[in-house]
Amino acid sequence: MSGPPPPIPAKNEGPTMSSTTQLAATLIGNSASSLAGFVASELCTPGEDGGRDFDAWKAHAHQRFLQLRAALLLEEPRLLADEVRWSHSAFDLRGLEKEDLARSLEVMREVIEEKLPAPIGGVASDYLLQATRHLAESTPSVQRLAPADRLAWRYVELVLGGDRQAAISSIVDAFEAGTDPIDLYENVLVPAQREIGELWHSGEIGIAQEHFCTSTTQRSMVVLAHRAQSALRERAISDEPTGRQRTVIAAATSGNAHDMALRVLTDLFELRGWRSILLGSDVPARDLVVGIEVFDTDLLLLSGTLAVHLPGIRDTIQLLRDSLPDRDLKVLVGGRAFGGAEDLWRKVGADGCTASAREALELAERLCPRAEA
Repeated sequence: MSGPPPPIPAKNEGPTMSSTTQLAATLIGNSASSLAGFVASELCTPGEDGGRDFDAWKAHAHQRFLQLRAALLLEEPRLLADEVRWSHSAFDLRGLEKEDLARSLEVMREVIEEKLPAPIGGVASDYLLQATRHLAESTPSVQRLAPADRLAWRYVELVLGGDRQAAISSIVDAFEAGTDPIDLYENVLVPAQREIGELWHSGEIGIAQEHFCTSTTQRSMVVLAHRAQSALRERAISDEPTGRQRTVIAAATSGNAHDMALRVLTDLFELRGWRSILLGSDVPARDLVVGIEVFDTDLLLLSGTLAVHLPGIRDTIQLLRDSLPDRDLKVLVGGRAFGGAEDLWRKVGADGCTASAREALELAERLCPRAEA
């Protein structure tokens, strides 16, 4: 086997995109559905299940074209490569072949080169080619629970068995036995929820079970946060920090329906003495501007789960900077979408990026130090 392909270089050509790249992103975004139809026609298997194959491949290709558009908008080919690597893991969980994924990328390139003008098609085709090369050297990298994660496994077992109360009690019992609430969030609830997601991706559980597990985890978080807050009040710490209480808002931008990580963060920031405002998922940018003003916000947490969310995050942050020029607002970003390249957070205009709740809490203290009375 030949050595690994050279790393995809990060492009840093200033804030303005080249006209060709911008036009490519616009055309692909506007025609993603029709382009996906051409791709599906080439990939689907004739026969009695041909219609179902066509719909599945069209949905897959449509999402991939939107990911390509996001990568072009940010001029970041590593973004698309990271999404393809994640798809490799999802294919592996479902027992699908890596070659099928590679073939889909090849057909996408062929369709783009045929349907789009040469300069534009060439730029987009190059992004797909780089992603294909890195796919050739990638291996599935799904994060699954380790056998030693006993409490997380126990929690998963209870929720999958439909025992909601016992699952919640297992978290409460661990807290009352002295486990740090941050550890319960990061090492039990979040990994357990990730495991549930992987089970759904692999087809081992259905959507009904996934929804029940997710709602149980959300309830567990509420109960844990309440118990932890009560414990803090009971301890009545005499050297409790004084001064103006800092405010953090957590939100997912328009089009992003994922807010589990934001729920975790708002609970933990509240335990650290912040006033935490959870706006949740799918928040329009202009409404976010209003919320920041209304709540006199110091810190904004934005999450990005998928590559297609990143252009919206960038545009939202730019709108905030333009609309609130006199506010010293700090913005932290995080989520799986930022894992593809270390400097993506800079490209969207944020003040920092963290991979864990502990990192977010620590960075927030540096960005927004408490003003003593």
